[in-house]
Amino acid sequence: MGNLIYSMKRSIALIAFTSMLFACTTTKVKLPGEGTVPTEVLNGFNKLHEKNTNQQWTILPDGRYSVRYRITGFRYRDLLDTRGALIQTQQETWQATLPEGVNSFIFREYADYQIGEASKITFPDGEQVWDVGLKGPQGANFVLRLTRDGKVISQTEAEDYKWFM
Repeated sequence: MGNLIYSMKRSIALIAFTSMLFACTTTKVKLPGEGTVPTEVLNGFNKLHEKNTNQQWTILPDGRYSVRYRITGFRYRDLLDTRGALIQTQQETWQATLPEGVNSFIFREYADYQIGEASKITFPDGEQVWDVGLKGPQGANFVLRLTRDGKVISQTEAEDYKWFM
């Protein structure tokens, strides 16, 4: 009788352990609407930010994933591919902390424009660019993407110059 009880306890423990292990390796985060974030994508994010638990996930039309989170009061947004590899990190920033080349260009070329939100975008290779939302005197909103020295990479129309989050 003792061996039977021991055997049953061992079987129950093994089943419980296997169930927990399976649950841990298939963890998914529910997305707004339908769907979940695959484990591979979550693992990619968690390798970079293992202590961040307050995440807002979105799947983009092209199948990539966007996750928004905060660190020490700043807003961030990571863009990950379908395997969980980081494509870019966008960090909220203030006009006062923009590189001198970016500020100089904006003050010289867009003196009549109101600056909305700005962000620093860092790519996995360490390259950085800055996005700056501007509102023109006639109400036109757009986002400039600039290099550190103030060279324009692109200009995109925006519904709102406060677009970041």
